[in-house]
Amino acid sequence: MNTDNIFTPKHHKMVLVSKDFRSFLATRETTLIEQRIIFVILSALKGDQSLFIAPKGDASFTKSPITFEEYLEAWPNQEAVDFTATFKHFKSDIMLKNISIKNAINKMADSEWLRLEDDLTSTFKSFPYIIEPRYNLKNISFKIHKTVLKYLMNMSPYISVKQELPFKASSKNTLKFLLWLSPFKKRGFAIREYSQLLRELNISKSKYEGRSRFERDFIKSVQNDLDSYSDISFNYSCNNDIFKFTIQKNKFLVGETEKHKIAEDIRRERSMKYLKTARDLSQDEFSAINSLYIVRGYEEMAEIIKRKIDINLKGSSFLKEVYARL
Repeated sequence: MNTDNIFTPKHHKMVLVSKDFRSFLATRETTLIEQRIIFVILSALKGDQSLFIAPKGDASFTKSPITFEEYLEAWPNQEAVDFTATFKHFKSDIMLKNISIKNAINKMADSEWLRLEDDLTSTFKSFPYIIEPRYNLKNISFKIHKTVLKYLMNMSPYISVKQELPFKASSKNTLKFLLWLSPFKKRGFAIREYSQLLRELNISKSKYEGRSRFERDFIKSVQNDLDSYSDISFNYSCNNDIFKFTIQKNKFLVGETEKHKIAEDIRRERSMKYLKTARDLSQDEFSAINSLYIVRGYEEMAEIIKRKIDINLKGSSFLKEVYARL
């Protein structure tokens, strides 16, 4: 248990997300900066979260080893707990201005940012995620209310997510979709009709111009991020607006070079599969563009193709436009 009465960020391979908080993040629109703040806080809490996890394989534990009320007895101020961090904790290797971090923290201090459900009354009550943020040139300090802390400590059940994910992901949708997908991990797959999937992710139908645009702008970018930065990813198929997601474990080699190469190959193969159908490519045209991906690399080709070439260009016309942009 934290005996200093102040939580500070720790480096972990994984952080723990409670069931209640998973449900919230899977349906809430959060920015990448907000997600990084959340994961920094979860990194500080992980040691104490473990107090609420029953040992594996011990049948004598049928519930949390301690109650939250017992846990709070060790704290001098039982209404809130203190956190402190440096601005660097929220930046990692990402270039981010201090003012952007401050603005995100101030937004999360708004009383409407977090809505918690009362299990007894099935009603919702709004809480700020962060209380009393304070800053100097290097450090940030704030408090978290005990009600929110309990929400984060409810580890029955919980899921593990790589701590680096919101620092590496290209899209705020990556964490959102991973947390939606995670409950299906044991089963190994999830099947959803397009409109049902949007409802469960709390995405308006008007946000994307149809299912194909949703695939291109949401699903594929999420898939690429999870291939690179998560312990699980997915393959999928879609027929008659029915999505089937098959969950797979990522088994990268230890070396960063090998890991990047595997992720690069996966993203290239998936992009080529999509382009072959969407752009009506012949085998020769397919081979030509595939060769460009191999020689130029996925990132460079994606920058050339994504959202920049008229969707109506097909076959040889599409290939000519690609060459023109090299």
